[in-house]
Amino acid sequence: MTLQMAQEPKKETMEIVCLPLVKTCVSSQVIKLTGCTGVISCGISLVRQNDIQGHGDQMRGNWQSGFSVVDDARLGVQGEKAPYYTSQNPSNNSFYFLPLILGFIGLIFHFYKAPKDAFVVLLVFLFTGLAIIIYLNPRPFEPRERDYAYAGSFFFFAMWIGIGVYALYDAFKSFTAKHYKKIAMIVGGVLVVMLFADISSEASMPTVISWLIISITGVGALGLMTGLNKVLKKDAQGAVVATLLCLTVPVIMGVQGWDDHDRSLKTTADDLALNYLNSVEKNGIIFTNGDNDTFPLWYMQEVEEKRTDVRVCNLSLMQTDWYSNQMKMRAYESDPLPIKFTEDQILMYAGSTDQVLFSDLFELFYINAPQQVIQKVIELRAKSNAS
Repeated sequence: MTLQMAQEPKKETMEIVCLPLVKTCVSSQVIKLTGCTGVISCGISLVRQNDIQGHGDQMRGNWQSGFSVVDDARLGVQGEKAPYYTSQNPSNNSFYFLPLILGFIGLIFHFYKAPKDAFVVLLVFLFTGLAIIIYLNPRPFEPRERDYAYAGSFFFFAMWIGIGVYALYDAFKSFTAKHYKKIAMIVGGVLVVMLFADISSEASMPTVISWLIISITGVGALGLMTGLNKVLKKDAQGAVVATLLCLTVPVIMGVQGWDDHDRSLKTTADDLALNYLNSVEKNGIIFTNGDNDTFPLWYMQEVEEKRTDVRVCNLSLMQTDWYSNQMKMRAYESDPLPIKFTEDQILMYAGSTDQVLFSDLFELFYINAPQQVIQKVIELRAKSNAS
């Protein structure tokens, strides 16, 4: 709506625009790994079949590995035979478990070399992942995906991915048959757990097959580095090989994920902000509600320096004393808002404006309000409507 308000002492009009609450469903590009492996893992380890928010069905937002023997058993036939909104979706990528494999190598190596340090990282990983989900108890259906609630666990899993690179170098330097016997025991123990996890599987054994692919690839990479020790005699050469071998992982991730993360041609926020600002006259006020209809305007004024004569007023923040006080000050080229409340009236939890009761005149008579109150209301109305 558009209202005209006279501003004192200036004579020019002030245009006020109240914007509707803008709600944008955003599909985040991170993904939690649940179900097949039974753990919450790093969001950069696996990718999704598409960027559509899923609610438990097989068609939207599920993780995929890139191996049809795993994905088809869980999600139905994928690849070119998948629906158009999946096969042609820029977010339909394949990482082939590679970041996850490096992370598992790093986790096991970390516990082997420094169990106390690894236990600390594991605790933080769990507290910022699984535990925070239990604590927050999020609803099953949200207006947008809330994976960012446990983004901290992604960071700590990424530490194990980095440690996994060093583990390959250490395999080149010092791994012997004794180490591989211990690795075989770990792989076998986890395989038994995966067998139990697949008991209720409706098709094939996706969990077991996933673990076999992860194990064969991981142990194969370690064995390759150990075998190269007989060919390359210098530790520096082994470090270079381990680095180059692991660089294939971020390269694949970059190539696969570039098109669905590229925002260079997406100007919706800029266009929206500039259109909002240009929709009011000079020295106008725009009332906004939430974040999606406020931040673009702030960016356009602060960074692009466009329409700095317009005052953006967020109604959600107006409930606080500090923001109300800011609105009484000049910002950029915009004049202060004509707020007449005093400092003690604005003060949160201590002023007289924390709660304001609005009643019509009939209700005042109905509740037997004091005569002087009714008389004052009538006088104010008469004075305001005199013109």
